[in-house]
Amino acid sequence: MDHTWDGTTRSATLQPQWAAQRGALIDAAKRGDWENMLAILHEENTLVNTWRPDGKAWYAPLHHAAYNGAPLQVVQSLIDLGAWRTLRTAEGERAAEIAARRGHTHLLTLLEPVYQRTVPPDVLSRIQGHFHAVILGRARDLVEGEKL
Repeated sequence: MDHTWDGTTRSATLQPQWAAQRGALIDAAKRGDWENMLAILHEENTLVNTWRPDGKAWYAPLHHAAYNGAPLQVVQSLIDLGAWRTLRTAEGERAAEIAARRGHTHLLTLLEPVYQRTVPPDVLSRIQGHFHAVILGRARDLVEGEKL
């Protein structure tokens, strides 16, 4: 399953019921209520890579699963729903790094990203620099206004 990120970062850009749904999803994930979290995602699986609108940490459900040491089957369910193992928090951590920091070694193999292709870091950095320049050149107001 392949999902894109919808780019929503602020609750003001959402209908109230959609902001509430995202908040309920992240609340469930944060407290380790895997049953409720997965129920919300089974209703709306496009939210699997979202975080709390207006949030500062940018923890998506997979980050919370890593933080809380969720059971393997929960993490596998998130990945099956399209959770990105490469998604980073505001602090730049991937779920695997969070799990390692928290001592949840049972999750490390499953959370480690599976790369389809490798690009040398210096080449990737140049590509990203050009890509970011194009984005800022075309959508600076959105990037700055929406806190992207």
